[in-house]
Amino acid sequence: MRVELCSWDDVSWIPAAYDTEYARFAKRKKTETWFRAVDDKQTLGVGCLLHLNATTVRLSNGFVLPDHRGKGVIKAIVSAREVWAKTNGFIKADVRTVKKYYESMGYIPIKTYKVGGAWYMKDLL
Repeated sequence: MRVELCSWDDVSWIPAAYDTEYARFAKRKKTETWFRAVDDKQTLGVGCLLHLNATTVRLSNGFVLPDHRGKGVIKAIVSAREVWAKTNGFIKADVRTVKKYYESMGYIPIKTYKVGGAWYMKDLL
């Protein structure tokens, strides 16, 4: 498995093909950088970095195709997004999610929502 940069056009087929649960797939006005995990040219999962400002990115649209869940795909995508963000001058990453696995990757909960989920932050320095 490897994680590579891609474009929205490369992953725009996913919402029509799968129930993307909490991942909100849509082209947005803010700058986005898309990533996909692939193996033998097959997409295993995807993730996006939404550029919030000059120093902070938001991990967004983390989604692993059902047949590939539980195999470390999302952790590889998170790691690749963090490396890309650091390399490109970003110093903070955040994520708003119902998934708790971000805590094991060094993300600190900064707000818990009454409806479920939390807002997490990580320093990339």
